Parts: sequence; C-alpha cells; structure tokens
Amino acid sequence: MHVKKLIMLYFSPTGTTKKIIETISGSVQCETLETIDFTKKKIRENADVDLNADLVIIGTPAYYGRIPNEVTDYLSKIHVNNVYAVLVVVYGNREYEDSLKELYDTACAAGFIPIACAAFIGEHSYSSEKLPMAHGRPDDMDLERAKLFGATIQKEFRSLITLDNINKISIPGSSDYKNKTMPKYPVAPETLKECCAMCNRCLEVCPVEAISVDGQSNLRTI
Repeated sequence: MHVKKLIMLYFSPTGTTKKIIETISGSVQCETLETIDFTKKKIRENADVDLNADLVIIGTPAYYGRIPNEVTDYLSKIHVNNVYAVLVVVYGNREYEDSLKELYDTACAAGFIPIACAAFIGEHSYSSEKLPMAHGRPDDMDLERAKLFGATIQKEFRSLITLDNINKISIPGSSDYKNKTMPKYPVAPETLKECCAMCNRCLEVCPVEAISVDGQSNLRTI
C-alpha cells in the first residue's frame, strides 16, 4: 500500500518535537503532506479537522513521564475511523516512562490504529547554560535515526498494516499512569507588576498561549 496522504500532527512548545516529526516525515514518500500543529490554544479549540489520510504521525513531548494534558484533551475531541498512526514522544534524556503508553491509549480511543512507535531525545525544557540537560538535542545522530525510522516506515508500510503485525505491537510503559499523582508545578510565569509595562509582548511570544492579561493561566496544571 502506497502512502498517498501523510499528516503530521504534533504539539511542540519548544520546537524539538516538530523537528523530529518533520525529519521522520521527510523520509516517508507521499503524494500529499499536511501539517497540523496544535501547540497554539486557538488550534486546540478546533477539533473539527480532516484527518482522513493513509498515515498520521502523532508527536508530543513527555513531561514527568506523561504526555501533556493539552495533548490528551485535544486528541479526546478527535474521532477518526481506523486511521493508521505512528506515535512519537520526545523526552529530555531522563526517562519517558509511561508517556508512550498513554499516547497509545489516547490515540486508540480517538480511533487511530497505531502501527509503530518511537521515543527520541530532545533538549530538556529546563536546560540552561548552568545546568545543561540534553543540550543541543536532537543532534545530527538523533536526526539520522529519525530519518532511518521514517525510511523503515516507508519500506515496511504494507507489512506493518497487516492485522498480525498490528496485534503484535508492544508499547513500553504501564497503564498505572492513570493512578499516579503528578507534581503541581506552575505552568505559566508570574509577573512582577512593578516591572510590567503592559506591552503584551509575552502574550504574543508564548508558544502555547499560557499567559493572559488577567493573570490567569490558559493551561491546565499537570
């Protein structure tokens, strides 16, 4: 079976997940390639999207071994009819734990049929000059592996979608993630009112639109 239409579907606040998904997709030959980047709140609010494709590559970062609430909330609004999907999580070189399993469960509930999955390393969101964590990742070697993964999907697509192979997919992780209590870290910065000029620049540049004028976060806590 030839991949006629391929859709990249991803949440990527720092751009690392986007880079991985684009690299994988670049090695999958197709007639039509579409992108749905649901990082922005206004995109996530519209789940009425056409995902009728031969293959959808779904990408998300992993936070504390889970996928972001914004990803589960968005995918839970989507309903497709047995669309083949490749699942990808990007983590900060610590451990992706149950994130891939959670993405698998969420995708299946939305009507996707996962045929392959992968985890890639990206620079940690908290990485800094003083405390570098996976600094510069994904690097050239990571991207080469992403290209190889995409090329393998391209080469093996026909065999991957056979019923026997689909039933043999083993997803790392445990369903116990549903019972884990996650740390209540803040997801938006606090503003020093005496230093704020009300220019609204922070609202414009925040990749996930987590900042609002009234001081309320537009994201759910993890």
